[in-house]
Amino acid sequence: MEKYRKVVVGLIIVLSVLGCDALGEDIQSAHDTTYMMGTVVQGQVYAPQAEELLAEGFAVIDRVEAKVSKNIEGSEIDKINQAAGKEAVEVSEITFEIVAAAKEYAQLSGGKFDPTIGPVVELWGINTEQERVPELEEIEEQLKLVDYNQIELDHEEQTVFLKQEGMILDVGGIAKGYAANEAVALFKARSAKGGYVNMGGGVTATGTKSNGDLWRIGIKDPRSDDDGEVVGIVELTDLTVDTSGDYERFFFEDGVRYHHIMDPETGYPAESDVMGATVITTDPTEADVLATIIYLLGAEDGLELIRGMEDVDALAIAEDQKIYMTDGLKDKVEIVREDKYQVQE
Repeated sequence: MEKYRKVVVGLIIVLSVLGCDALGEDIQSAHDTTYMMGTVVQGQVYAPQAEELLAEGFAVIDRVEAKVSKNIEGSEIDKINQAAGKEAVEVSEITFEIVAAAKEYAQLSGGKFDPTIGPVVELWGINTEQERVPELEEIEEQLKLVDYNQIELDHEEQTVFLKQEGMILDVGGIAKGYAANEAVALFKARSAKGGYVNMGGGVTATGTKSNGDLWRIGIKDPRSDDDGEVVGIVELTDLTVDTSGDYERFFFEDGVRYHHIMDPETGYPAESDVMGATVITTDPTEADVLATIIYLLGAEDGLELIRGMEDVDALAIAEDQKIYMTDGLKDKVEIVREDKYQVQE
């Protein structure tokens, strides 16, 4: 049995982040890379005492992960899962907001995005040493536990209850954006001239580089073996660019490619005409989850959903090597691989 696994850690690339920018007397530059929330996290900030500020930003992300990772024993999400079918669990404001947002976006997507997909995710084990292709009977059994409508939220008591025993809440598809927002909000509160956090699939940026230039963000080519090759470039500030695609985490078994974005209707990796979906908006939490939703819905339905939302734009790179985007991006994204991809009017 042939098996091959790949994890892509640079879906969004911050271009030219390290340069020889002139810094003022009170402004310092700090840049660092770590691993949190199941992905490589990069950060840079221009601010007084920049190294300390960046470390605090990473600590904010770490605190969010400690509350909402289903893989950390004793986390609030772990407690919710352990109490499934038994009792409601009182949680922090952070966890409650993330779970409430996840349920809201599940409703928005008509259930295509479902934060109770955990039992199916664990069955496949993608990006772990236990990854495998489950039997159909196993998948059908676990799908009985997938239903976002069985998440019961009590806003007054700030509790979360999974109504059926065995359910597993997995907010990984939305929590990274929330954590990035918290870190960048800290940069703003500390009067940073500029900074960003890159969490694998999404970059949240504020202010400018030290020389006043906007942040240049590259959107990765989803079918390139070179992790540094980009399809398009966008310049921005005080926005988030988030990408989701079938090339992030996957494995091959017997010549078949299996990726990590699960379809809650089938229990198998989603079949989509989209290779990569990119969302640009002011809300990192929204960007994180909407990129996944576009992938799950497909290019036409996904972008139609975005067109009905305010202050959100999106781009989808389809399997037919065509690029579809909302009108708001047509003058903002520079496509640099027109030799390979065709932009649709």
